[in-house]
Amino acid sequence: MQHVLDQKFQDKELRKKLTSTKNAFLLEHNPVPGRDAIWSNNSDGSGMNWLGLQLMLLRDRLSGQERWTAWLQQHVNLFTGKPLDSAWSDLVKRATKVTLASFP
Repeated sequence: MQHVLDQKFQDKELRKKLTSTKNAFLLEHNPVPGRDAIWSNNSDGSGMNWLGLQLMLLRDRLSGQERWTAWLQQHVNLFTGKPLDSAWSDLVKRATKVTLASFP
């Protein structure tokens, strides 16, 4: 997926839109529970949100920053996607809670 995203964001407009999110947490919210527990938040925050994670890593690379990269390396194995502790899943759950409260 990272290679696909690298190719997609070679487009200047898409790259500009991604980097304009600055340091925001990116959440792939899937409105259908059980549809996608890997790439999205699985609707309820139980998903891994790997798409959001990979987009934040890409944004860091494109902007020359390591804000999220440094944090993620401490909490997620970036080669396997497996959590090293509960920090990432806790953050996905909190972001989902805020999203659901903001957009009922």
